[in-house]
Amino acid sequence: IDQDEPQYQFTSYVYNQYRRSTNGGSSWSSVNLSSSLGQFINPTDYDDVANIMYCANSAGTYRRWTNPQSGSTSASVSITGFNNNTLTAVKVSPYTSNRVYFGTENDVAATRICMVDGADVIASGSAGTNISTGLPTNVSTSCIEVGTNDNNLVVTYSNYGVSNVWVTTNGGTSWTNIDGNLPDMPVYWALFRPGDNTQMIIATETGVWFTQFINGASTVWVNSSSFPTVRATMLQYRSSDQLVLASTHGRGLWTQSFLSILPLNNFNLRGKWLNGSTTELVWDFEESNTGGSFSIEYSLDGEHFIAGGTINTQAGKSNYKSSHLPPQGNVFYRIRHISQVGKVLFSNVIKLFRGSSDPGFQITKLYPNP
Repeated sequence: IDQDEPQYQFTSYVYNQYRRSTNGGSSWSSVNLSSSLGQFINPTDYDDVANIMYCANSAGTYRRWTNPQSGSTSASVSITGFNNNTLTAVKVSPYTSNRVYFGTENDVAATRICMVDGADVIASGSAGTNISTGLPTNVSTSCIEVGTNDNNLVVTYSNYGVSNVWVTTNGGTSWTNIDGNLPDMPVYWALFRPGDNTQMIIATETGVWFTQFINGASTVWVNSSSFPTVRATMLQYRSSDQLVLASTHGRGLWTQSFLSILPLNNFNLRGKWLNGSTTELVWDFEESNTGGSFSIEYSLDGEHFIAGGTINTQAGKSNYKSSHLPPQGNVFYRIRHISQVGKVLFSNVIKLFRGSSDPGFQITKLYPNP
């Protein structure tokens, strides 16, 4: 969907065959740029300002569709920086006009990440800028995403047996692997938290995972329990309501607020069983000058939450505690804060389990907010 002219919408079939709507999706027409060149599921990205579609094409080239809103004029542009490989990822810079990042597989030579400036007019046969130094060379690039500026990038790979998530803070001069505790599995997409280059969510072979602190090899990832254990293939973000959409292989499309996937660092809930019938909840909250109150909410299924008590915030206090008598031994908790002006914030969700044979047994697990 064109972000500043939303009446223009595009979907793809296979290779470089597309569907276009000029009336917000009420009707569609076919545009066939090529029925054989590109990938079967062809990576593309659309420049909302210049109104140009950039697409994977034949090996060593990208396809530049210059009038996607009204016509079918396109050109094949060869870039030597692609190393004669086929493109598998395309990302238009949201900060630098006509800058496009391209990622390849290693079907001919070493995998490349290449930055092309002036991609709207650059001549075929140009070099582009190779920013692959230090990255794996025998992989298939699945995603390139940009953080708060063009210095902060993330690249992911869809392979087993390799390091799959890499970030740079200097525009690609050097890269750092942040796989951390991730299982050995393909990673298909990544998104920085808007406005924050230290937090990220990723789409993987086993669903959506997130981290609240990017920390090189020590990065800790948590899988999202509100997302099914299924291949997640793409993530997209809508800034108007901070909604994240995740596509899957076989389970449709799923949406969730970005703020609920990555709760505030300073609003963290922990809990334990005090005895066979009572739980103790402790949480940190450092949002200043908000006033208001906390609602302690519990759930028996992790989806439908019930108010279980209220505590007022106190000036200068950042740590709170409460006890609760749940109706069963398998219970989820979250804390909901409502400020004096009506702003609502949620903590993370935890699950407390008391084994039936041992009332003192407990498991506490961090969940993203449903």
